Amino acid sequence: MKYPLLVTGAVAVLVLARTVPPAAAYPSSSSRQRCGNTTSTRVLLTFDDWNPADPGLATRTGDYLKSRNIRAAFFLNGADVRGHPDVPAKLRAQGHYVGNHGSTHKDLTKLTDAQVRAEISGGVRSNVLRPPHGAWDDRVRSLAAGMGYRLCTWSVSTRDWDKGSGPDGRRSAASIRAMWKSAPAASKKAGNILGHLWTNYPSAVTGLIADVHAEGRLFCRNRGAVPANWPAGPACT
Repeated sequence: MKYPLLVTGAVAVLVLARTVPPAAAYPSSSSRQRCGNTTSTRVLLTFDDWNPADPGLATRTGDYLKSRNIRAAFFLNGADVRGHPDVPAKLRAQGHYVGNHGSTHKDLTKLTDAQVRAEISGGVRSNVLRPPHGAWDDRVRSLAAGMGYRLCTWSVSTRDWDKGSGPDGRRSAASIRAMWKSAPAASKKAGNILGHLWTNYPSAVTGLIADVHAEGRLFCRNRGAVPANWPAGPACT
């Protein structure tokens, strides 16, 4: 079966590289941490990985955020999406960006050049790459740029994967919200919030929205469907 939303071969990678902005579009650490959101002060919610126990969670979360007029970004593992190839298109139709998070969530800095390219080409088709674990170096950035990708990390981590007081032994929704509240103001401005679909982060989202609004901050505004390739900065206003 073919997966049109995935880059699956060398030919597709070459075509993609000719049609997207170069990785240098995010030249600074600040712009990389914000996926290029340097002209808006609005906050971007982001969701990484997948929830194997609940494959529909990504699109349900996307639908909820759309109902709140919020645009988010999802960085999904390619190996998981291959079993659910309709998910990226549904999320984009809901108005959310979908980025490449590699194929199998490996640390790209520990792979050979060929393995890095294989991980990226096996990921969700896009022109923005969030390297798994946030691990990247100049070699990884150069290899990604050669495939038409610019890197995006985050400015505020909820550390939702940590062990905590939640009913499943992970960080609770309240603790996840506390990570945002305690983040530096400079990280919150045009903030890019990191969380994962397999933790208690999705359960914390409603509260996080209230917390962000209570500080007088706004989220990236959802203005409808988006394409596979992101603009130079996420359209937040």
